[in-house]
Amino acid sequence: MNLKKLLSKNKALLSVSALMLSFSNVHGAITVAEKDGWKADLTGAVNAYMMYNTPSGAGKEDAFRIRSGFNPSQIGFNVMAPDWNGKKIMSRIAFYPSIQSDNAKSGEPALQLRESFFKISGDTGSFLLGRTLSIFQRQQIIFDQSGLGVGATSESGAGNSTTAGMIGYGYQYTDFNAGVTYMTPDMGGFSLALGLYDPADIGQNGSGTAVAATLKAPRIEFESVYNMSFSGATSLKVYLSGLYQKAEVSTAYGTKSVGNSVTSKGLSAGFIFAMDQFRVGASGYSGQALGMSGNLGGSDVLNTSGKETSSSGYHVQAVQGIGSFEVGVGHGRSRVTGKENTGLQVLVAYHATENLKFNTEFGQFEDKTGKTKTADYSSYNFGATFSF
Repeated sequence: MNLKKLLSKNKALLSVSALMLSFSNVHGAITVAEKDGWKADLTGAVNAYMMYNTPSGAGKEDAFRIRSGFNPSQIGFNVMAPDWNGKKIMSRIAFYPSIQSDNAKSGEPALQLRESFFKISGDTGSFLLGRTLSIFQRQQIIFDQSGLGVGATSESGAGNSTTAGMIGYGYQYTDFNAGVTYMTPDMGGFSLALGLYDPADIGQNGSGTAVAATLKAPRIEFESVYNMSFSGATSLKVYLSGLYQKAEVSTAYGTKSVGNSVTSKGLSAGFIFAMDQFRVGASGYSGQALGMSGNLGGSDVLNTSGKETSSSGYHVQAVQGIGSFEVGVGHGRSRVTGKENTGLQVLVAYHATENLKFNTEFGQFEDKTGKTKTADYSSYNFGATFSF
């Protein structure tokens, strides 16, 4: 079985737009219709994981869940139009449902519209317009082995949506956002992407009200990537990404008065080295008013004086393919002023076919505020994913 092809398939299922691919690049896409230069494809995946968490600390109880993993299930519709003056035009709309209903017998699972975009591509590059995975730190989430499993949840495993992978435990969530993105064509292995995104509120006060919600300019994100290929099946990718956004204070907070500005900004860099079925990568980030997970509107983005908090973190991971199996180990740490999260993940995946995958996983996660542990638990998971 060709493990490289399987790994490529799983990355595509994480998010087609994450790699700025057209739907024709998605392995296993089912052609629904094709006529007069038009083509419609369908992609999807369904997963389920049994999770058992064992928290440390007096009075804390173990927890069992059956739920979706880091990637929810998905169904995606892709349409490619006839060429326009030598340019290719495609569109994608994708829905991502979870399977669990947060321990409610008659509850409803979460359903997210993560992707709704169209893309125009030509010799001078491509423009993508709509909702898609944004740019800052997206390479980290694409590389994270949690795409095959679960990663962090919480001590109780509660929640109606997806799990966190290593988000907040080594890197931050780039998330799916509305925007306009330009990506250069490949220039000898180098490419550059620049995106303008719908701006986000920055920070919140103790009652959960947004602090800086007067938004007069888009959020700017960029990414540069350099791919190098060597003899055999050896390659090296290095990347750099950044984010910048300002917002004006709309609710006085701390020393910040209405009309004052706050700024979210960050830089991230990393590499991925691959040799045959072995892959290793490392990344790091630093910034301000980003919070622990990258949610600009979170309560940890500004301190009680209204000043932007500092964020930083790193993530390292190694994965070895052995026939139809792959074994991965990942470790990461994220910090925001006064807080620190640390995570360890070990995952073994078995690719039974190109469309069916089983995996077992162990995770250890710890959250601290100052020197006090606010969460400390081990997570044991087993699950399967069927994709098409």
